[in-house]
Amino acid sequence: MSSSDPFEQLQERLDNPADPWYWEADETAPENAIVAKSISGLVEHIEERTSDYGPYPFVVITTRDGKRVSVAGLGTVLTRALANLAPGDMVAIQYLGLEPSKKPGLNDYANFAVERIAAADLA
Repeated sequence: MSSSDPFEQLQERLDNPADPWYWEADETAPENAIVAKSISGLVEHIEERTSDYGPYPFVVITTRDGKRVSVAGLGTVLTRALANLAPGDMVAIQYLGLEPSKKPGLNDYANFAVERIAAADLA
């Protein structure tokens, strides 16, 4: 954000909504989606949202080039990996592919690597 005025910051966020991150292109991806195997940036905002499968973290990051990108922490692996994030942290998320479930009869799952640098360690 370029302004120190919180009212202007909120307006900037409204004027520049975050584009969603998709690790693979698919028919559900909106036109403005950021499609890449990995994404990294500064954690701007975190909220809890709810799907038919329960709560999940919804994270907005700002990338190195200033782009606002949203990451929906859907699925067990990503939900757990994003659980410890806080605003001001740096995060890198990489899609590793589908992995077979260790439990017989369950579907394959999307696996991710997530690296975090806490805000306190950035100073």
